Amino acid sequence: MTIPPHSPVILQILPALEQGGVERGTLEMAEAITQAGGTALVMSAGGRLVPALERLGAQHHTLPRCGSKNPLSILRNAGRLARFIRQKNVALVHARSRAPAWVARLACNRTGTPFVTTWHGVHANNFPGKKRYNAVLASGDRVIAISQHIGQRLAQEYHVGPDRLRVIPRGADITQFSLDAVSGQRVHRLGESWDVPAGVPVLLMPGRLTEWKGQRFLLDALARVKQTAPMTPWVCVFAGSCPPGHAYGEALVAHARTLGLTERVRFAGHCQDMPAA
Repeated sequence: MTIPPHSPVILQILPALEQGGVERGTLEMAEAITQAGGTALVMSAGGRLVPALERLGAQHHTLPRCGSKNPLSILRNAGRLARFIRQKNVALVHARSRAPAWVARLACNRTGTPFVTTWHGVHANNFPGKKRYNAVLASGDRVIAISQHIGQRLAQEYHVGPDRLRVIPRGADITQFSLDAVSGQRVHRLGESWDVPAGVPVLLMPGRLTEWKGQRFLLDALARVKQTAPMTPWVCVFAGSCPPGHAYGEALVAHARTLGLTERVRFAGHCQDMPAA
């Protein structure tokens, strides 16, 4: 892989900038690129985190239907991205999700631009064509795995060799969660918005409302807690929104109602202040 110039223009591409680990990692990488003297560009369909990205000194560029799996959309966006790479003199493209990675892979092939991917999760390949679709994330000049487990799967299932594979565990900036950094006013304001009674212990379940994150499993466990210790006070807050077009959030609310947990749980939606949470 050709080494980018000393002050490179680096583009990250992902479906959208709404919420989640992929999105947070994108912001952290953009900040690091800017602090190192590079130019950080991010391309996505947009989202609530765009202002936060721009405050870090990065630039956001909107690509319509950036996360679309439609082959025609991928081909159209690949052409748009190739033109953008040439216009901005992009030195390296970093793809963080499969559909945008296909767009980036095609564009980088046309422009000869180095291509890096990050494999953020375990993607199933249990039906025809799925492994081929996933494989684009294993095709980078460098392939970043966020854990040893992911790295082992990439090596075994997608034959990513040690010359290309890099394991870089995800981290968190724990300074923003320091008790000294979070005022009591922020905590109080958040508790009021969630309608949490004063002095009641709070169980927090942060994360998008998706089947694989275990929110339904937690509801079932809470029902057993309530049955075992009905007089013990507690409130559980689910802090996270449901992806557009998904009915899982409504299904969780209905399940909580069926279990008799309506008074004990709060579905708070997206939380802007996780340190206070």
